[in-house]
Amino acid sequence: MAEASSDRFFLSYASEDAAFLSALTRWLRHCRISCFNTTTIEDGITAGEDRAEQILDQLHTTGCLIAVMSDSYLRSVICLSELSAFWYSGKPVIPIVFSEEARQTLNRLFGKDLIYVDAIGAAGSEKKSLLCAQRLISAITARGVTLPEGALEDVKALFEANGQAKPSRPFIGSEKTYDNILRYCEQFGIQRIQNSTLPTGEIIRKLRGKREIFILSTTGMNLISGLSSRFFGEALRAGCDITVLIANKASPFCKDVAEIEEPEKAQDNLDRLSRAFEDIVFLLDTCVEQAQQKAGDKPIGRVFVGSCHTLLRQTITLGAGDDGVWGWLSMTLPPLRTNDGTPSFEFLGQRSDGSFASLAYRHVTELRDLAQRRGTLIDLGATNERITYFELEHDTAREKWAALAQKAKLATNEKLTSGEGVLIEVAAQHPLLRSGRPAPEFRARLDQAAALFEDLTEQGEDVMIYVPGSLHCHKGKADSVSLSEAGTTYLKSKGIPEEALFGDDANRRYKGDQGVYNSADECFVAAQLFLDGDYSKLYCVCSPGQMMRKKLFYMAFGVMPWFYTVPTAGQAHDDIYELFSAIPDVIYRDHTWQDSDSRNGNRTRDDRMPERVFSAGKPADTEREEKP
Repeated sequence: MAEASSDRFFLSYASEDAAFLSALTRWLRHCRISCFNTTTIEDGITAGEDRAEQILDQLHTTGCLIAVMSDSYLRSVICLSELSAFWYSGKPVIPIVFSEEARQTLNRLFGKDLIYVDAIGAAGSEKKSLLCAQRLISAITARGVTLPEGALEDVKALFEANGQAKPSRPFIGSEKTYDNILRYCEQFGIQRIQNSTLPTGEIIRKLRGKREIFILSTTGMNLISGLSSRFFGEALRAGCDITVLIANKASPFCKDVAEIEEPEKAQDNLDRLSRAFEDIVFLLDTCVEQAQQKAGDKPIGRVFVGSCHTLLRQTITLGAGDDGVWGWLSMTLPPLRTNDGTPSFEFLGQRSDGSFASLAYRHVTELRDLAQRRGTLIDLGATNERITYFELEHDTAREKWAALAQKAKLATNEKLTSGEGVLIEVAAQHPLLRSGRPAPEFRARLDQAAALFEDLTEQGEDVMIYVPGSLHCHKGKADSVSLSEAGTTYLKSKGIPEEALFGDDANRRYKGDQGVYNSADECFVAAQLFLDGDYSKLYCVCSPGQMMRKKLFYMAFGVMPWFYTVPTAGQAHDDIYELFSAIPDVIYRDHTWQDSDSRNGNRTRDDRMPERVFSAGKPADTEREEKP
């Protein structure tokens, strides 16, 4: 093996920085300096020869190494190996450093035994380029090399015109950074990170055999379409439960996504999202039906569709089974969509091992439970109803209620010109006194209704009073009479003719066996009496606390009454509860309380209807306030 030559240089560099190396090599040759690198024709490796052997020979025969320490260099195992080999051999190393990270890496690995040429920010800077040129020339002449006249200006121009290239290879990191990345991925079960979607076939392979599948998405149309046609039927027949949580198409969130994606065609984009919502429900309905047909008498898994109550624009596909949790998450950043190449990663773990998989499993199950609590989770196998939206949100709620109010005003104005009589509804209040007589708050409303009756009668109006309320139960004890009977009996004692009173007869006519057990029932019956009868005006007498909620119910039933409120000490309706719980619930979710699956309609009957209270073996609502 030849001896090392002190004036022969080994040039170590990353391929991305070939332009800088070419300029440096031209200058060195101009100075008649012998140099070697691994790729150039003149000084490089000869074709057909063993690469490793040639590089090893050059490391022995060259006396000094010039390392082009760019960001790409730090990402190359081969480059760092060349640098390490020279340093360990005790030969001088001249690193041309282009970043603070490179300088810190060298300090950690090799200490101060290096001759630095600090080229950070040199490109384009005359002052910095001159300093770099002076340092490089000083380092080379220290090797006993004589440089020609003008060398300083030439190498200054080199640094001024050339800088490091943008790295294109993955970052392997320095010791602490690399260790932290590996440790995080290993600890949290991160398997893969990429900027592309996962093929449907691979998703199916990962989900096969799972007992639960969750999909969270804005719409997820492409993903769900592929899984529905190729996999969901098989999974359902194997007993797997599938939960799909997608954004409420009636939400401001969907409107915002539509606008930021296509500002010039926001409404068209929102229409696309809405159609996707309906198509997804149809696809999943079809999957359930076909799976049931193929399974025959065997039970199949269940499919749930719910509103994804989150502001994250995310796509999560997750499967959980006895073998653990697998998932794929794409974090979409509008205006990009998932298939535009947004950050995605694969994860593995158990339900409760602290991994990212366990966090994601908790996330999807909590969102499912939240949807269930809010009444926005639908079991497709248990309902034949088509779903148009989960629940109203701010913008769509305002539009809906504005339309209902306008319709109610028009209907009420039409009655004003075509009707003759006046109908007064007196909001009932439970419980009654032990004697079966109205309690003070109920009695105050009845007194107001009686006074209004007298005034209107004196004006020549034909007036009728409706006192709502079926037989109620309170604290496990049933009243002796219905609220209607107690109220009409009291009004008759005040001189109101029996023929001017509606009570239990109206309750039965419009609510049948369901009875009248809440404010919505009262408004429903009163609205029907008003619309079916020859009336020009409808008055409602109630407490101040319940007026707004009753007004909403009346709007929903197509009527806009005139209100009289009767304040009393210790009124049953709590203002804060009404403002922040009861009224928002009516506006956004349970609009009329009349549907068979109405949470509030059923709850008030469970709490107040004697048959239900006693059959359940539990006391009724023990609070005096009337909850929605």
